[in-house]
Amino acid sequence: MAPPPRRTLRRTAATRRRSPGKAFDGASDSAFAFAVPPGRLVVVALVGLAAGDRAGLRPARRAARLDVLRAIATE
Repeated sequence: MAPPPRRTLRRTAATRRRSPGKAFDGASDSAFAFAVPPGRLVVVALVGLAAGDRAGLRPARRAARLDVLRAIATE
């Protein structure tokens, strides 16, 4: 089964034309639309979570080895 065709961003006469009775906020009559594929969004979120976990491992291990009473006594 072939994948569905990709949508392309085309500026047509319908997207350029303004309707006289409608108010536009500036974003709706743009020639381009911002879209993020859900799969890519999930991948970026998972990579970010993994990077955050990895960045926190060293300080967490160091804190786990620390003697709490000794740390309180030095402050």
